[in-house]
Amino acid sequence: MSGNGRFLTRAGLISAILVVAAACATLQNVLNREQIEIAYDSARAEELELVRSTIAGRERIDAFIALLQERDELLDSYARGVAVHREKLAGLTADYDASRADFDALLEEFNRRREAGQRELVELIYRMKQATTAGEWETIAAFQTENLDLRRLASPGATEES
Repeated sequence: MSGNGRFLTRAGLISAILVVAAACATLQNVLNREQIEIAYDSARAEELELVRSTIAGRERIDAFIALLQERDELLDSYARGVAVHREKLAGLTADYDASRADFDALLEEFNRRREAGQRELVELIYRMKQATTAGEWETIAAFQTENLDLRRLASPGATEES
């Protein structure tokens, strides 16, 4: 095989390896996302069982579960907002004519929405505390902190410092 033929064969092989590696990375990302979703759903089911066994009284349990549903809707809304922001940021990044002011406006809008979402979440947490006794809240909050943190689910064994 001539020098050019070997080069093209190697270039083709390297290209194929890169395509396969990229496909594997994408597949791994999908698998990780699916594994995280499964782990999160499992933790949510455990959380509901914990609430039912920790909070006294059917009406109080139902009221707290409604607050959990409100929390989940709030977090879903926040996640959708982050996805929209990423798309807008990608659009500005790809737009050669986008100005610094365009980026600043996008970031200001995102930060306003993020801060509003954080205020809503803090208000919701306060309402959850009001719906429970101190002992009930301590048990539920410890579970939530330990088991519903998506970063921990994504990286089992990771610590806060990592």
